Amino acid sequence: MSHDGSLLFTGDGRGYCRLWNGETGDEIWSVKGHSRKVTAACFVEGPNGPNGAARVLTASADNTVIMRDIKDGDDELFILEHRDAVTSMSLAPEADLLLRTSSEPTTTAQDETTTEMTRPRGSKTVVRLWNIEDGREIGPMPDRRGRIRSAALSPDGCHMALALTSGRIEIWSIRQIRQGQADQPEQSFPGDGEAIWSVAFAPDGQLLAASGADRTKILNLAADTPAVRCARHDAVAVVDISLPDGSELLTGGSDNAAKIWSRENQRVVHRLEVPNSGPIHDATFSPDGATVLIASDDGIARLWDAGTGGQLKEFRGHEERLHTAAFSRDGKHIVTASDDRTARVWNVDTGDTELDLTGHDQAVLCAAFSPDGKWIVTGGDDNIALVWDAATGSPRTFGRTGDDKRHPTRCEGHTAGVVAVAFSPSSRRIITAGKDGTARIWDAATGREILALKGHKRDLTSAGFSADGRNALTSSRDGTAIVWPTVDWLEDTRSAD
Repeated sequence: MSHDGSLLFTGDGRGYCRLWNGETGDEIWSVKGHSRKVTAACFVEGPNGPNGAARVLTASADNTVIMRDIKDGDDELFILEHRDAVTSMSLAPEADLLLRTSSEPTTTAQDETTTEMTRPRGSKTVVRLWNIEDGREIGPMPDRRGRIRSAALSPDGCHMALALTSGRIEIWSIRQIRQGQADQPEQSFPGDGEAIWSVAFAPDGQLLAASGADRTKILNLAADTPAVRCARHDAVAVVDISLPDGSELLTGGSDNAAKIWSRENQRVVHRLEVPNSGPIHDATFSPDGATVLIASDDGIARLWDAGTGGQLKEFRGHEERLHTAAFSRDGKHIVTASDDRTARVWNVDTGDTELDLTGHDQAVLCAAFSPDGKWIVTGGDDNIALVWDAATGSPRTFGRTGDDKRHPTRCEGHTAGVVAVAFSPSSRRIITAGKDGTARIWDAATGREILALKGHKRDLTSAGFSADGRNALTSSRDGTAIVWPTVDWLEDTRSAD
């Protein structure tokens, strides 16, 4: 996506490149840009391009990186060639540098000690720097040992981060590389034997995020130390941050435990675990940050004291596993969603069930309170979302002109299960995410579909609104997240009550 969000570029497995209008979703142009799949793409900003984006770079498994004019996809400005597939690419936004890696065949065992690190089975990972204005390669790259898993350029183009399969992370000076004086990295963070899969700089270039199979750490490059380190779960399923000060992090995983972390010293403050409770499917701080709510595979929601790590209550009543547990905005109630086809509303103080929401024909996968606390929305494997009165547990209803009957608010339109639901900040709109690969916007009073958001290629995993309601964010198992502008949908006031 371009910097201002007005343009979107996609590349597919067949080598096709497409430019889209980010506001309307209309296709601007489409070209068969590569002979094999497109592996990476990025906009190159410039004053002469529409909306600041003048060109677009694409990398491919056909061994090339191509620069195209944004106005005409057929206009290829230059082509950079590797000997094998280009696997990743990074552009320095404020500079003229392109960083790319590829897998290339090795010729001798001695290659393992050169800049072009040997990989098993006759291939090696090669890192190269290019000037994007003229396609000239910059170097020579420093001699070094170890195989590279990921590489990234800092936003100002002054540094390069390399992540090795051993977990080691190195920061190299681009100035020294240009001058041929890069004998050693400026900074080095030793690994622990487990691979780092990706690295990314923060916008200010002072922090570097490094993630692996089961952990993420944030490195403070100014202090030469880790800033935050979140490890270890077998697989992290959910994360949350404490309110209002954000001083603590919460993670939950498939190892049956949740952990509260201190951002200040990167240590586990409390481990929240009940033997044989099964994997954790949801975990969240209360609005005041004083407690933690966990939904587990055993069908029980548990409330914990965030200060002491002690368990306070168990919310028992569901007959099968829980998918969701969420607080109301005032923190006095929670809602849970279960495979037993029900959602329940509980009193936090007493631990008692206050409402039993029964209306779905299959498992209830998600639930959320409206910001004003008046309504609850639930989504299920029966492809629908239902809206409930949070005070009575009755289905929300609306009237139609010329009809004396009241009709239940049902959001129907997905062709597969609804996995995530959320209200807009005004409580007037609902967004749903489905296994059918779409997100949909609904009138919260009537269940009328306002818009279907189609852009993902696989089933969705989450959906929500920004705090100001001006954007919606969706994520998918296709590996993408999309930000959608919402102002036009939220200003649509056609509804009935």
